[in-house]
Amino acid sequence: MKRCTHCNIDVNTERLTCPLCFNSLVEKENSVEDFKLYPHRPKPKTVKNLFYKVIIFVCLLASLVTLVINALTFKEETGWWCLYVILSCCYVYFLVRGTILAHTNAIRRIWRQLITVSIVLFCFDYLSSEERWSLGIVIPMVCAATNIAIGITIICNHKQFRAGFGSVFVSLIFGFVPLIVYLIKTDLVVYLWGPVVSASVSFAILLGIIIFAGSAVKEELNKRLHL
Repeated sequence: MKRCTHCNIDVNTERLTCPLCFNSLVEKENSVEDFKLYPHRPKPKTVKNLFYKVIIFVCLLASLVTLVINALTFKEETGWWCLYVILSCCYVYFLVRGTILAHTNAIRRIWRQLITVSIVLFCFDYLSSEERWSLGIVIPMVCAATNIAIGITIICNHKQFRAGFGSVFVSLIFGFVPLIVYLIKTDLVVYLWGPVVSASVSFAILLGIIIFAGSAVKEELNKRLHL
């Protein structure tokens, strides 16, 4: 670090003269490593961080208490009902972490909610009965509603599409999953109309993106794949 006595400024440079007045610079005792361009600014403690910690504490406490109560009062008729509470707490955690407090764009937050809700619904369905209503009815409707919301978001704000490019196509592909599971002939999907509706909405939105935003899709693919 050097100092110009004429301009009365510090200059972080290797040159011998001041860049302003061209007078000779004087070497200072402190090194370049000790010089800080900007003062240290500690991160303020926000209400969001406290809210996030409270949510984690409440979810963990509720899960632990219900697990202990269920274990001490276990009956074959009721089974492990604490799993419903634990799943609900997990959903609340991911809702806060991935949606409310997330700093990502809207499409990514919508997509995260789709995956989280689908997993929770499938687990509820698997634990509660053998009717398998999740993949046949509820999850396809959630997929259709999510993809419609993503389509509306893209129409209202084209920048959201570029920022959440990968999330858009993952969500649209996820809309075909119930129909694929049905075609595999598993017992996980009993009803056909739900998967058909979900796949139709995904196909319609995908077709609209290709027709109306084909150049933007090609440009983004070239950027991301370095073509």
